[in-house]
Amino acid sequence: WREEAPFWHSPATLVAFCTVDRIELIDLPSLRKDETGDWPEAANKFRALLSSPRVLKIVCGDDVLQVLAHALGLGVAATLQPSARDPLGPWLDARALFADMLGRSEEDPACAWPALARRFLGLRLCPEESGSNWARRPLRESQLHHAAVEAWTQLPVLRALCSHKIIPAALLKRHLNVQTKVRAAVARRVGGKVHVLGQLAPPGRLACTDAGQSAPQ
Repeated sequence: WREEAPFWHSPATLVAFCTVDRIELIDLPSLRKDETGDWPEAANKFRALLSSPRVLKIVCGDDVLQVLAHALGLGVAATLQPSARDPLGPWLDARALFADMLGRSEEDPACAWPALARRFLGLRLCPEESGSNWARRPLRESQLHHAAVEAWTQLPVLRALCSHKIIPAALLKRHLNVQTKVRAAVARRVGGKVHVLGQLAPPGRLACTDAGQSAPQ
């Protein structure tokens, strides 16, 4: 999830990793001010996970891994050793896969994740926090819940569609990427500038259109 600021850059502020029975939310602004000294070890584990050929990564958008690599500083810094520049993958772009299956464009509102979750799971994901200020800290419990639900619900949908053979194998192979190299120029372009600690979206972004109302807190 990115800071919804009206600038040319939109830095990532929250990242989710999930499996069938677990989900981890990573607060990037807090991570960057960590003073424990544990970040190098954690970065190595993230790098190993994203590059492991034994773990299929499911992403929603073909630029997600590049954004993640840039946000976490994985494989981008010129000082990294060659062994730390392993390609990312394998990964599957769920958004492109579902759009292709439905015969629609990825930008079609019917291919937005809340619409897909309602279509395939029969669940209505509350959209209230989707436009919230993801740069403001601390994050609300409702924001964390929104992020966790939006990330995790992609797994049961994909598993159901594959197990019932609703998605043909040929279509899956079309959207399966074996590996992708982390390219600094691409990562910076899609990832935006690194988030500055304490940087918040301008208050004007949250202002109501009705002059008689005050901006939400």
